[in-house]
This record gives sequence, structure tokens and C-alpha cells, in this order.
Amino acid sequence: MFNSNQPPAPYYHQTQYPAYYPPPHQPHTPVPFGNMDTRAPPPYQFPRQPNMPPQQQSAPRPWFRITKEEVRNLANDQTIVNITRQSAFNIPKELSSKSSVALTRPDGSLMGTIRFHSMTSTSIDVTINGHSSKLSDSAMMGTKFTFNPISRGAVTTFGGEKWCWKLKGHANATLHSAKSGGELLAKVEEGMLVFEKPGMSHAEMDEILVTGVALHFKGSRNKKDEKTAEAVFEAVGGIAG
Repeated sequence: MFNSNQPPAPYYHQTQYPAYYPPPHQPHTPVPFGNMDTRAPPPYQFPRQPNMPPQQQSAPRPWFRITKEEVRNLANDQTIVNITRQSAFNIPKELSSKSSVALTRPDGSLMGTIRFHSMTSTSIDVTINGHSSKLSDSAMMGTKFTFNPISRGAVTTFGGEKWCWKLKGHANATLHSAKSGGELLAKVEEGMLVFEKPGMSHAEMDEILVTGVALHFKGSRNKKDEKTAEAVFEAVGGIAG
């Protein structure tokens, strides 16, 4: 006899679903169906974005040369982005600074901007494909910068995935995922940017490129600031002596 108070049996179609799927929040005992396979299906794989094939595991790691004027792909000797200093009148008011840097693609489209603070903070403001982000100086020494990757959907500063750039000296830096066992994602060595993790999307590579250039320039700025401080110290010492 049909009982209207009982929940309906879950839909099951052997050719479509090789396992039993109960309705959400309604645990049921699997319905016998011959030699039905009750194993859970594999995790859902998010589809790749069109026209953005991932790097293959066997493919060589991309190497890029960072200079003051450009970032160049060493595999084909082509310019990836051009680097220019921007006037405060050419960028949004909230990012205006005489020390702002713009990264533009060869077709003229803007990939990102970089703004360094002077006396107020050692953090770095960036925009990547129109989205704003901040590299926070988590060590308060201008050597360790943590941020929520826009390309991974982590747009809030609270929770979510975090990436961390660490400066080593003035010319080297490494990028690690702070929530994936410290996985190495990329590194900068003597002006060479290397992507260490295969299979990254174009959006992730853009974000790493912009922030990598920021860290490369930050190392140069730290070196310049140290030389200036040394010169001032020597001058003061000479006067005092």
C-alpha cells in the first residue's frame, strides 16, 4: 500500500549512474538491484577553460627573463609583457603613485599594475587583469609577502587559499602555496622567472608573472634603500667624527 508520508525512493538509472545516490540530507539503505556497483564515483573534475590548455607534465618549465623594460619568454625569444613606469594621471586614483609600474601585452592590453609604498607601508598593491589585490608584508621586514590568489577565487583576506612570496637576498624569491603543504609554485633567480608547478591556467600564470615582477623590483628597491642608508650612516659618522 502506498504511504504518502514516506520519502520517495531515490532516482536510479543503471546506465547513467553506476552507484546509488540518495537525496541530500536523506540517508537511505541502498536498493538491491542485482549486481549493482555501490562504489562512489570519482570526484568531479572541473572542465578546462576553452583555448587555455594546461601545461603537460612532460613539458619543459617555462623560463622568462625579467628586465626593466620587458619580460621575455626564453623558449621562443618573444616579449610576453612590456614594463613601463606610469604617471599618477594614467591609473585609478586609489592606485596613483609615481612609482607605479604597468605591464602591458604586445597587443597593448593591460595585464597588471604594481604600486610600491614609500614610507607608509612595505606592502605592495597590484592589479591583475582588472582585479585588485595586495601583497601584505607578513614578516614586517619587506621580505615575505602573502596574498590571496585572485586566479584561485580567493578574493577575501580572511580564509581561503594563500600564496606567499619570500625574498632571499636582493635577486632571488620563491612562491609557495601556504595551504598546500608549502608546494613550490614558482621562483625568481637572478632575474629569471620559472614556473615550477605544471598544469597552471593562464590566469594563474598571469598572477604569478605580475607578482613575480613585483618581487623582482622589490628586491632591487631593498638593495637601493640599503645603499642609501649606508651612505647616510657614513656621512653622519664622518660629521660626528
